[in-house]
Amino acid sequence: MSMRRLLALTLVLGLFGGIAACGGDSDVADLERRLTEVEAERDALEEQSHADFERYQKTAAVKVAIREILDDSAAFGGEEEVAALLATYATPDALMEDDAFGAVPMRQAWFNTLYSNAMDAEIEIWHQWISDDGSQSGGLWVWHGLNAAGNPFEVVGVAIDTHDAEGRVAHELVIYPYSDAYMDKAVFGEGTTTH
Repeated sequence: MSMRRLLALTLVLGLFGGIAACGGDSDVADLERRLTEVEAERDALEEQSHADFERYQKTAAVKVAIREILDDSAAFGGEEEVAALLATYATPDALMEDDAFGAVPMRQAWFNTLYSNAMDAEIEIWHQWISDDGSQSGGLWVWHGLNAAGNPFEVVGVAIDTHDAEGRVAHELVIYPYSDAYMDKAVFGEGTTTH
C-alpha cells in the first residue's frame, strides 16, 4: 500500500472514529484496532523505505569505487594488490559466475579477468544501473586488451550483481552475446577483431 493511500485511510479512519464516538463501543473498538494496524503498516513501510535508501547509497558507493579502480588500475598498485582491492567490495563468499568460463571467487575472477597468464586487459564500462532498493545492479562493458596468448581481443559483456545490506557484491553473473567457442578463441587463442 502506498504512503498516500495509508495517509488517506488514516484520515478517513480518524473521521469515522469521531463519528463512531456517537455509536456503540464495538464500532469504536473495531475502528481503533484497524487504525492501529494501518499505523503499524505505515511505520513498517517507512522503515523499509529508509533501509532501501541506505542500501542504495552503499551500493552506489561500491559501484563508484570499482569503476575508479577499473578506470586506472595502475594507480592502485600491482596485479595482486588490484585484485585484492576489488575483492574488498564483495562479500567473502561471493562468486563471479561467468557464463563462458564458470564460477570462481571474486578475487580470483578479477585477477583472471585483468592479468591471468599473459593477460593484459581492462574493462571499459559503458553503462551502469542500480535497482531502487540497491539490492541489484548491472553494467554493460567492453573487455579488451591482450589475451592469454598475447593477442588483441575485444568482447562486449553484461554483469548483473546482487548486493548485501552493506552494498557489497554477493554474487555476479557475467554473460556475453557470443558462443563459448568464440569466447575461448577471444580470451585464449587468436583473439578477435578490435576497433
